[in-house]
Amino acid sequence: MVVIYRLISTKPQVLFQNIAAGRYEEIFESLILEVRKEELLMKKALVILGILIAAIVFLANLAPLIALAITIAITYFAYKGFIKAESQGAKIFWGIVGVIALISSISNLPALIGIAALYILYVLYKSWKKDDSDFTSKDDDPFKNFEKEWMEINKHY
Repeated sequence: MVVIYRLISTKPQVLFQNIAAGRYEEIFESLILEVRKEELLMKKALVILGILIAAIVFLANLAPLIALAITIAITYFAYKGFIKAESQGAKIFWGIVGVIALISSISNLPALIGIAALYILYVLYKSWKKDDSDFTSKDDDPFKNFEKEWMEINKHY
């Protein structure tokens, strides 16, 4: 309804000329084009909203992500130290360090939400950069081309 009101308010002369001339197909095509513009605008607005939400979630989980990376690195080096250690005391030391780092890593697992938010940011960025030319072209629909050809045939007979 809003699209029809906008079409009437922005191009009333063209609309009334097309109605008077009986060119209803042009009216419908302009309505479809307006609807597609509205859809494109709504998709862009939703992508912007998604980007904002994902960015906020990622920034909120940035410190836990850094802590997770540090504790995973400590766990890795503790494992390497445990494997290389030859004395029993060194193995106990590296084992205790590794267990503490592993427990710290497990406590930071909710930071994986930040990684998911980063992936969502990437996907939304790719969809933002996607070419939107298919929403504005009229010749994509094979049924419209058929209808135009059928009208051309009917004009001659």
